Amino acid sequence: MTLIQPPDPSLLDVAQVLQTGASAFTRNRSSATPTGEWEAPIEAWDLASLAVRSVEGLCLMARTDMGLATPALQCARATLEHTVRGIWLLHPPDRFVGEVRWLALVHEWERFEESLAKEARDVASREEYLRRASTLKDFRTGVSGRLPDGYSPLRRLPSLRDMMAEIGIDHFYPYYRRLSQPVHGTMQATGIYKRNLGTKKLHGDFGGLFDWILPMRLSWVCIRKLHEMVLRRCGPEPVEVPLLIPGELDVDEMFATMARRAYELRLDGRKG
Repeated sequence: MTLIQPPDPSLLDVAQVLQTGASAFTRNRSSATPTGEWEAPIEAWDLASLAVRSVEGLCLMARTDMGLATPALQCARATLEHTVRGIWLLHPPDRFVGEVRWLALVHEWERFEESLAKEARDVASREEYLRRASTLKDFRTGVSGRLPDGYSPLRRLPSLRDMMAEIGIDHFYPYYRRLSQPVHGTMQATGIYKRNLGTKKLHGDFGGLFDWILPMRLSWVCIRKLHEMVLRRCGPEPVEVPLLIPGELDVDEMFATMARRAYELRLDGRKG
């Protein structure tokens, strides 16, 4: 599609706040850099980097074309998943519990390589996947064998829903499901390009400002939660958590303004 929808000013305002918050988080977390003694904080740090990049992509799309709502949903989904995994790693006060969780992620990677080996169509690729899986397994079992008494590897990696419940944000799961629809190509996702069913069906691009509310709002919440947890748990000691932006307490009103604007656009028949 080549028709570009100029972004609404309210969306541009929110995108600027989100970008500023992500940049501030990147700067602030330098005061909580992991020392290398523990693996879980390092992995959480890298997950936070993934989340920030997803947010930056989301903001770039928001400033470019309001018709990019569906890929924006996918970026927000990635941001939420990175955030949940990162916080899940950092959530236990006991550092060894965090290391056990990190080992579960190593095991996930190991199983991924094994699955690629099963699907490989040539011997060379299969052997390379199996070699990586074996290296990961040797490392994982070696570390697991050195865990102190009372700590043992997880039998399975929890689902994202279970991780959300563990860190107290399971009410976010319905949002995750909604954000996942464009990734899976469901009819709920393609509904943005049609109205009604059967003989009354209309085709077109019916996306607009309304479709940006969830990805922008949820991404802001993710950055805030990651900012707090990384500063408190990634470094050797907790770090005082500053505001992401000077007017952080006014951000809710900015989102409310965007929501009101989206409602007005729907009322007057324009895309929103």
